[in-house]
Amino acid sequence: MTGYVGRFILKNGKDVYGNPWPLWYFDKFGDFYIVLPIYLKGLSTFLFGVNEFAIRFPSAFLGALSVIPIFFISYWVFENKKIGYLSALTMAIMPWHIILSRASSEGIMGIFFYGYGLMLLIGYLKWSRNLLIFISYLFFLISYWIYHPYRVIVPLTLLSSIAILFIYKDKKRLKALFIGLVLFVLLTGYISTTKWGKGRFLQTSIFSPSSEVQLKLQELIFDEGQRRILLARIFHNKFLGYGREFMRQYSSYFSGEYLFTKGGLSYAYSVPQQGLLYFSFLACFIAALIYLLKKNFPKEQKILIIFLSTLLFLIPIPASLTYIDSPNIQRSVDMTIIISIFAGLGAYVLYKKKKLIFFITLSILIFEIINFWHNYSLHSNLFTSMYRNDGQKQLVNYVKDNLYKYVEVYIPSYGTMSMYYLFFSNDFTSSYIDKIKYDVKLEQAGKVRFVDADCINEKISKENLSRNIMIVELYTCKVNRDKFIQLGLIGGVNKALNFQVIIPRL
Repeated sequence: MTGYVGRFILKNGKDVYGNPWPLWYFDKFGDFYIVLPIYLKGLSTFLFGVNEFAIRFPSAFLGALSVIPIFFISYWVFENKKIGYLSALTMAIMPWHIILSRASSEGIMGIFFYGYGLMLLIGYLKWSRNLLIFISYLFFLISYWIYHPYRVIVPLTLLSSIAILFIYKDKKRLKALFIGLVLFVLLTGYISTTKWGKGRFLQTSIFSPSSEVQLKLQELIFDEGQRRILLARIFHNKFLGYGREFMRQYSSYFSGEYLFTKGGLSYAYSVPQQGLLYFSFLACFIAALIYLLKKNFPKEQKILIIFLSTLLFLIPIPASLTYIDSPNIQRSVDMTIIISIFAGLGAYVLYKKKKLIFFITLSILIFEIINFWHNYSLHSNLFTSMYRNDGQKQLVNYVKDNLYKYVEVYIPSYGTMSMYYLFFSNDFTSSYIDKIKYDVKLEQAGKVRFVDADCINEKISKENLSRNIMIVELYTCKVNRDKFIQLGLIGGVNKALNFQVIIPRL
């Protein structure tokens, strides 16, 4: 859908609703997609053609390039190239990073811009060169056009750097950082006052009705009984209610289940029997922690290490304010930057001081990588099919190949089926601007009609039963064999999601 909209805008100068060159957002159904990923995907189709590869290329490409700032951050902080290489390698093989990089993820695009911004910020803290902080701010600014959480993560990053410098009484770099903080806070503040800026947050946040925090508070207040107003206000107020929910969400991002065994949401990114990290990373984390606690670092280096450590606990804050699809691996993806840096440090420490443990850890890691890739490449398509519109591409291709045989074709309109059809038909004509409705719904494209029903045969009129038409609907739909002939089944990897092709008995 976003790939279609991106190419549509670049080709016609307007989005599918007729809005000329959207600057901040594309509003599918009140969710206000940020536009830069849409433009990048659309641009990619001009380079690689109208296909899935083009849509996924920007994420894969930027995801691959994000290992570069990991190297330089580690190298500059620990002043050791080998630690930099090991940290970059850790990011490159991390399941969390691989899954999102290959899945057209906005979060992984954002990690590229945020990662380079953070790298240059580290450089500024280390060498006090104003050019570095200026370019850093440009990368941070671009991240605002990539993914919503950066509108909170960037100010938190700058606030953390200021606080640490202030604690260590290092005032020479505070001015530039403070100016940047004020500018980004003002920008975030402005965005949060707009309908498009707060729309997605209102849909997904712990403050939305769907989180049920307010409902639970009301139940507890009612259960206190009448005449206990003071007790109800003490124990069941909004501050405590929303505070507990925030802490519940926040702690989930550091749980073993989330990081090592099961992973997070959305299920579209899940891999069976796989967490976001490898268990072998634990040995690296322990080695890194012991090393950091024992070694006496110079003041400048200590500032950078504490800064990175602080970010690990600040980055999940925006994600922890959301309820839908939580814990969410996209909203917290920047944790991978800090995790890979300390895992790389720990691997180096083990190699230098505990070679036996290092080689045991390496052996386990190799097995885990093979196991992950086996499950990812062989089983994840079926495992995630319920969340990935499985079979819709096959449906569209079948309709295109057989369209000439029929006067009309009827297919379900659920999801973004019409966008699938137009995309794989390479049909980006501006005539659809007046026809595509809210939630990117289209009623008709040429001889193809998109029907708001799973079982279309139940809605076909007697007049249409006498025409040469084709119907594609869910294979679970009951069909009157006296009225229709089944031509076959269409589907992807999950046979439970197959479509059936039927025609009237003329």
